[in-house]
Amino acid sequence: CLIAASGLRPNALILDFFAGSGTTLHATALLNAEDGGNRRCILVTNNEVNEKAAKELNERGILAGQPEFEENGICESVTFPRCKYAINGKRDDGTELLGTYLNGREMKEGFEENIEYFRLDFLDPHEVAYGEKFEAILPILWMMSGAQGKRERDEGSQAWFIPKNSPFAVLIDEHAFSKFQRELQKRTDITHVFLVTDSVEAYRSM
Repeated sequence: CLIAASGLRPNALILDFFAGSGTTLHATALLNAEDGGNRRCILVTNNEVNEKAAKELNERGILAGQPEFEENGICESVTFPRCKYAINGKRDDGTELLGTYLNGREMKEGFEENIEYFRLDFLDPHEVAYGEKFEAILPILWMMSGAQGKRERDEGSQAWFIPKNSPFAVLIDEHAFSKFQRELQKRTDITHVFLVTDSVEAYRSM
């Protein structure tokens, strides 16, 4: 019902903090296909492993955080695969999905949406302070600016980063602010600018 209510907003951003099996994203894609909407959907979930499976894995010496343990969690074994298969219309091995939706659409058609999977984790604050984790935080900046365009990677080794396909820019070295400004003037599509500095005064000045 809540997804249907967004029918009045074809460009809605739908956020589900209790993703479960991924039904919300699936419903969003179906609604977009029906009315030509451009709704986006963010799913958030933990990767909980059910108690019985966790106990059996622990008895085998496989602990939380290890790949073999995590692949049994709800996110990695249910939520993400279900969403990925629904969007692509096929499984990882290439087999097409069977069946049709209630509106007659064949599941193997998939959808026009694309999908990205991000794993949230703790970063060492010292490595962040030294600029060694720029690539790890780039997905957050991409999402904050609307998750538009193909996501690009960068290690943050230059004075600034302005992706070709997304409407945001990041100034990494505040001493290059003037040149950064001139580069920004070449891009009329930029909607978000991020300034990296540990000085409140420098931030206000920029």
